[in-house]
Amino acid sequence: MTAPSLRQQRPSTTTPRSADAAQRYDHGDGARRRPHRRRRPTTQAGSTAAAARRTAQSLQPDARAAATNDAACSRRHAAATNDASVQPTHPAPPSETFGDVIRADFREAYRNLTMKSVTALHVAASRCRAARFVMKIDTDTFLNAPKLLRYCRGADAVRNMFGYAQVRKPPIRNAAHKWYVSQREFDGDVFPDYLSGTGYVMSGDVPPLLYVASLTTPLLAMEDVYVNGMLAETVGVPRRHHAGFVIDNRFQFRTPKKYVTIHPCTQQQLREAWKRCTGE
Repeated sequence: MTAPSLRQQRPSTTTPRSADAAQRYDHGDGARRRPHRRRRPTTQAGSTAAAARRTAQSLQPDARAAATNDAACSRRHAAATNDASVQPTHPAPPSETFGDVIRADFREAYRNLTMKSVTALHVAASRCRAARFVMKIDTDTFLNAPKLLRYCRGADAVRNMFGYAQVRKPPIRNAAHKWYVSQREFDGDVFPDYLSGTGYVMSGDVPPLLYVASLTTPLLAMEDVYVNGMLAETVGVPRRHHAGFVIDNRFQFRTPKKYVTIHPCTQQQLREAWKRCTGE
């Protein structure tokens, strides 16, 4: 009987694998490969730093130095913003800085434009009593302010309204149309003559008259028809057509010096028209 070899007598220093563990190693092709090690979880900051390092390593040498500087700046910024004494301050909205935005208690919607215009009448009547003229204009309308000012210097500042006149316009009864007016809202066949709401001017004594008339006149969704048509008709203020007010922009924005207002205009057309008009 032979003595067992030293290899046979040496106790095992490894823990026997279970059958499940053996199956995990066995990939079915006769070869046994070690499984991928499960990575230890990292914090968000750690994973972000690791991603930054990998990105820096993949960059060119000069760009890598720039990325390192950016990372250092980010760390300094994070440390600074944790200090309440150096918290960044956010500027106040322009409306709070200049106090030039009026807010009213109704929902912002196209069919509520009349309420917005009536609110503007109230503000003009109560806070702009010294103004010789008041203008209502849409945001997509170009205004040649120098030309308007020259005209106003010689215009009548008493019971005067001017803009692009709409004469004997019938109401639209199609309920799917943007400017639909029901029989209940307006029972007539033709609107009173009015000025296009894209831009019109009134003398300073007119807003108080129109606002008082609005208190007893039922609202109409078409704000220009209501304000300078129905209300102006009620208080007897004439509306005058001015040829410098354009409501169908067909390249007029390219020759803006000829006109007072041009509608409609894109933001790019507004900038181009102003540059052509003033040279700025």
